Amino acid sequence: MIDVWVKILQAVPSARFLLKNKPFACPAAREHVLQLFVKKGIAAHRIDLLPLAPANAGQIHLHH
Repeated sequence: MIDVWVKILQAVPSARFLLKNKPFACPAAREHVLQLFVKKGIAAHRIDLLPLAPANAGQIHLHH
């Protein structure tokens, strides 16, 4: 699945990728996934890996 997103990010250089997942509360898990993108040539600043917010209201501001 990472390869699909890498192709999309390569095709749209101004795009960013935001993924929210419970394990991303752990810094080591975030770094592991981030490095999967970086090793394929995607700059780290284009990838946002966030833990799940406790409620939807807490997530709305992330999409602006």
